Amino acid sequence: MRHQDYISVWILATGLPTLEEADTAIHGFFGGTPRPVDGCYKGTTEQSHLVTGSTKEQVIEFLKEFNQESALLVDNQRNGWLVFSDGGDDAFIGAWKKVSEAEALREDGYTKIDGQYYICK
Repeated sequence: MRHQDYISVWILATGLPTLEEADTAIHGFFGGTPRPVDGCYKGTTEQSHLVTGSTKEQVIEFLKEFNQESALLVDNQRNGWLVFSDGGDDAFIGAWKKVSEAEALREDGYTKIDGQYYICK
């Protein structure tokens, strides 16, 4: 699927120890102001960031630099995709939707933005 035709929203993590370090790294890499969000990937919570306007190629380069396996792409049709650092095929993981906290916490992956929980299912 050609994601570059979409307005993309990326959810990604750096693995850096502090929010300030992650903000600085993401700003330095992509420009703009990254938006901190809470994430959970494979059952492990992590400090994540929402980034807009970046290409798939830029995100893959970022993932490699910060030794991250994947990033979440939400396209303008609210489809969720995992994009992998090895450049392999993107994995469709479902429709991006708002859910209750209880429902999100039953999943092994979710994003929390401004107190609202989102999953792909």
